Amino acid sequence: MENGIHLDKSKMPFIAWMWEWLEVYSKPKVRKSTHSSYYHIIKNHIEPEFPKVLLRDITCDMLQKFYNGKLISGRKDGTEGGISLSYAHTMIAIISSALKRAVLNGMIHTNEASKVVLSKKTKKEIDVLTLDEQRKLEHTLFNSTNPLAFIFLLKLYSGMRIGELLALKLADVNLDEKEIYVRSTRRPRQIPGASKNEVVEGEPKTAKSRRDIPLTDMIIQQLNKYLEYRHYKSETLKYENKKEANNYLFVTYLGTIPSYPGIRTLFVRILKEANITRRVNMHVLRHTFATRCLESGMDVKTLADILGHDNPLTTLNVYAHSTNEHKHKSMSNLKSLYKEDNEIE
Repeated sequence: MENGIHLDKSKMPFIAWMWEWLEVYSKPKVRKSTHSSYYHIIKNHIEPEFPKVLLRDITCDMLQKFYNGKLISGRKDGTEGGISLSYAHTMIAIISSALKRAVLNGMIHTNEASKVVLSKKTKKEIDVLTLDEQRKLEHTLFNSTNPLAFIFLLKLYSGMRIGELLALKLADVNLDEKEIYVRSTRRPRQIPGASKNEVVEGEPKTAKSRRDIPLTDMIIQQLNKYLEYRHYKSETLKYENKKEANNYLFVTYLGTIPSYPGIRTLFVRILKEANITRRVNMHVLRHTFATRCLESGMDVKTLADILGHDNPLTTLNVYAHSTNEHKHKSMSNLKSLYKEDNEIE
């Protein structure tokens, strides 16, 4: 190609086209984290399965067997079993996008990936804390000796994503207006060809994710306590990395920005102290916040704005559920529709 010699692209290896599609057509229009995810899917899953197959020879049967096999035994972390249905769908979607572009480029006639039969996804039920679990967690957070525990209380009463919390700056806190401003997010990103992740800071998930969140008086009170501690530490300790974390709201006792693994470890410890024995991840706090808002009568449009959803329908689709406690309470309200001393005729 460098010498101007025409090549017959119909003889191009399938995996060579996947790499070309990733860099030429996909990379310019997706986020860095998405590009990195695609890179690892091609490198770890697609390339080993189709090392010598030509682009023109790819068939629906090959891709169907690839998809089915990944669901049965496709894990790459050393454990047995298949990958998640969602992850398998993503793999076929990537291949389909690449083949669709190949068709548009006149390299092949049909997109064989579009013919693959995919298993139907079942809607995953949203997990939330029960009222009893929430009270136990709040009691533990109020009495925790680790000031960073406040990050979970803020998440529970704002619905912010963990990446948004870790990206908060001191300038994003407005105590006078009782608001906090979401302007960026921090997320781990897999570096192509590297064994470790890097943390990148950038724009929030969507345009709607840039938002102003009102805070309750209780959260303002706890926030002030945390800020007093943070100011004391920043003035009395020689932070090893103070310059880096100086403007951030949440910092460790060493003056560094908290890491995702570190925050997860702290959350597990908090759950243990709260005697919440079932498996709960940090995102449950966001779900719990949204559920409590709906149960307390907040309208969906307002909740969608606070959560940073582009469309209130997204909020309804995700949180169109109710806890058993709220169901019983709602059903008991029906007694107001009739008089107990009336007899049914």
